[in-house]
Amino acid sequence: MDTMLSITRHEEIKIEVSEFNGNPRVDLRKWYQDKASGEWKRTSKGLNLSLEEFEALKEQFQDVCEYVTEMSEEL
Repeated sequence: MDTMLSITRHEEIKIEVSEFNGNPRVDLRKWYQDKASGEWKRTSKGLNLSLEEFEALKEQFQDVCEYVTEMSEEL
């Protein structure tokens, strides 16, 4: 799986699912479009999660969404 989510015109987050040493990994990484070549390049800004870490993130994601909603309503 390979998905790009647009953040700005020149920056996106790419989500990749891959395998390393026989173990699944989920990579969330910022990419930018090089102004000179127009080519997309990865940055060092991101997370590379094991399956266990990704499962823990999924379990807490709903709580995070609710917290963000509550905070935004207070502003």
